[in-house]
Amino acid sequence: MKTKLLGLLAGVAYLLLVLGLGISLVSQWQGFYDFQFKKNATVQETGLSIKDLHKRGQALRIYLEKGDDDLISPYFNQREVSHMEDVHGLFVLKNRIMVLAGLAFLALFIYGHKKNFLRDYFTGNWILLLALIGFFTYIGMNFDQSFIRFHELFFDNDLWLLDPKTDVMIQMLPQVFFEQMAGLIGLFVLGMEGVYFFSLWKIKTRS
Repeated sequence: MKTKLLGLLAGVAYLLLVLGLGISLVSQWQGFYDFQFKKNATVQETGLSIKDLHKRGQALRIYLEKGDDDLISPYFNQREVSHMEDVHGLFVLKNRIMVLAGLAFLALFIYGHKKNFLRDYFTGNWILLLALIGFFTYIGMNFDQSFIRFHELFFDNDLWLLDPKTDVMIQMLPQVFFEQMAGLIGLFVLGMEGVYFFSLWKIKTRS
C-alpha cells in the first residue's frame, strides 16, 4: 500500500510537471497565435493587419515570461495590461510548481528504483490516468462553464471581463483561441502521460 501511494504521489508530481511544460510550450508557440489569427478572421475583427497582430502576439508571449509592462503597454489599454499582470503572476507560480514537481518526481523515482519497487507505481497511476481522461473529457464537453470557473478561481478581480467591442485583447484572443490552446495542452499532457504509463508497464512486466 505504501509503495502504491508513493507511486501515486510520483504520478501527481509528473502530471504537474508535464502540465506546466505543456502550458509553457503552447503559450510560447508563435505559430499557434498566427494560425489562430488567420483561422478566427482576427484581421476583420480588430481592423489590424496580420503583421500588427503578429507583433502583439509576440509581445504577449514574451510578457508571459518576463512580466515587463513596457512590452505590451504600447498595444493594449490599462485594464488589459493590469489583467496581464495577474496572468504573469500565475505563470510565475506555474514555473515554481514545475521546479518543485520535477524535484519531487525525481526523488520519488530514484527512491523507487533503489528500493526496487517501481513496478508498484503502475497500479497507482492507473487511477490517475483514468481520472485525468475523465477530467479532460469534462473540460472538453463543458468548456464555456470551465473557462468562467477557472477565472473565478484564479483571479480575485473582474479585470478578465474585457469588452469585445472596445478591448483589442479579447478581439485578438476570443474564447475559441483558449479552447484550442487547452486542447493542444491536453493532448500534450495525455501523450506524455501515455509515455510514462507505458514505461511503468514495461518495468512491471520485466519484474
